[in-house]
Amino acid sequence: MLAGILVVGVLLVTSIEIYALDPGFYEKEYNKLKQNEVIGVSREELKDITQNLLDYTSGKRPTLDMKAEIRGEKREVFNDKEKSHMVDVRDLYIAARDIRNISAAAALILITIGLLLYKKGGVRALLKSYIWVCGVFLAAVAALGLYAALDFNSFWTSFHLLFFSNNLWILDPAADVLIMMVPGQFFMDLVQNIIVLFVSAFIASILVSAISIGLMKSYERRKAYDKK
Repeated sequence: MLAGILVVGVLLVTSIEIYALDPGFYEKEYNKLKQNEVIGVSREELKDITQNLLDYTSGKRPTLDMKAEIRGEKREVFNDKEKSHMVDVRDLYIAARDIRNISAAAALILITIGLLLYKKGGVRALLKSYIWVCGVFLAAVAALGLYAALDFNSFWTSFHLLFFSNNLWILDPAADVLIMMVPGQFFMDLVQNIIVLFVSAFIASILVSAISIGLMKSYERRKAYDKK
């Protein structure tokens, strides 16, 4: 069951990473929401800014210092408050990524130990435990998804209060480029895509586990019948 919990955590962080660091997703949202016009920057410059932002978040870029032509003026893109908030975001992401990688390794070790200890019954025991773990997590994700659907602002505020120890995340949508790039609608779409991907991976893994258990039972019955 512990291995199952770790695997679910790996799926969750990976689902977040796939969308949160995908330049294509950002470009699609920008085009839909016309964010380059809101910011007053060309699409090409916005694309470059976004790539720099994602590189910084993932630890590939040392700073967020960059300049761009915004509303006809060549200026620093992000102010000190925005940069300080992104330090927190980067630290949170890198910590989650490191925990995900450690969890993946730990899950593999636990699964190997389980198979060695239980031998023939190990695979079935692992699959059954995983299905139970997934059921609990699926209920939790459904509850969070319902919360986000009913009151996204409250959900998003609760998320920030839980993971950030300061108010740097409260930005001015009329002046701060960072929040202009990713307004509330952007985050609603982001969370929706992450939940859909996560739940899809969840359901697929549950189905594979259930089918595998069914096939093992069928094989054991056939084997027992042949012995008779």
